[in-house]
Amino acid sequence: MKPDPGFRQRVMKELQAKDNILFKALKKCWQDEAYKKAERFRNDLTHNYRPNFIDSGISESHEGDEIIISVGLGEYTTTTEFITNIEETVDLMAEIIDNIRSKIV
Repeated sequence: MKPDPGFRQRVMKELQAKDNILFKALKKCWQDEAYKKAERFRNDLTHNYRPNFIDSGISESHEGDEIIISVGLGEYTTTTEFITNIEETVDLMAEIIDNIRSKIV
């Protein structure tokens, strides 16, 4: 499959049809709070602010068709929280690798 937007969803749909056990294991990992936090950190590092810097405090939310923009104090992620997430994510990646390894060994 060619990588492009929606690639993961297409792969997961195809995986569900071929190996529902592995599909459920991967889906569980992607729903894990450590994964979601790591994804947010990665997105912020790439597009916004480094987690250990105070961000702009500007946030956007959606209520129906309306976009609500709020301004407040910026958020800050402590080094301890960031390192803890790295450790949790490494454990999660090990779980993913173990699930995949069991299918190819």
